[in-house]
Amino acid sequence: KELDIHAPLILVLLKLLQKNPALREVMALSVDMDELMASLLFIAYDDTVYKRGLLKPVVCIMLLLSQDATFCKMLSKPFNGCMPVKLPKVQGNLIDLLVVVFHHIINLNEEWIRPIYDQFWAILHNVSPYCFMAPTGGAAKLVALLDVFSNPSRPVESGLLFCRVRLAALEGPVLPFC
Repeated sequence: KELDIHAPLILVLLKLLQKNPALREVMALSVDMDELMASLLFIAYDDTVYKRGLLKPVVCIMLLLSQDATFCKMLSKPFNGCMPVKLPKVQGNLIDLLVVVFHHIINLNEEWIRPIYDQFWAILHNVSPYCFMAPTGGAAKLVALLDVFSNPSRPVESGLLFCRVRLAALEGPVLPFC
């Protein structure tokens, strides 16, 4: 019988990462990133009603982990795992998979997702300096995300995000991804 305990485990992991910042580096060095990120991204990608409440904690976990350079370096390794959902074939690294999943979530264009657009952008901003190349599919989806985040006519929650995306694009932290 399958136990449905992923929700409490995600919340426990979030609380542990918030209370103990040193745990981020330990996790980056000792946890299989393919398994961890595939699991987190699967939960984020899965839009069934009972998992919708998990999107925000999962994004918070990814945001906390993306602040650690060791974690970001581990994401730039080739992705060898598989996702239990139908995604476009990911031929790159975990950052590419992250972009594909974020692109899907943002294209849902649902009202309840809009408040966490800032966190999506922050995660992409944090991991982009560690990605030295991306396949065409991931790079195209990243350009589409930049269009969503930087276009003031799109349904982005705040004008502040629009200004930050424009400034960040000029500074170039996401450009190594393209």
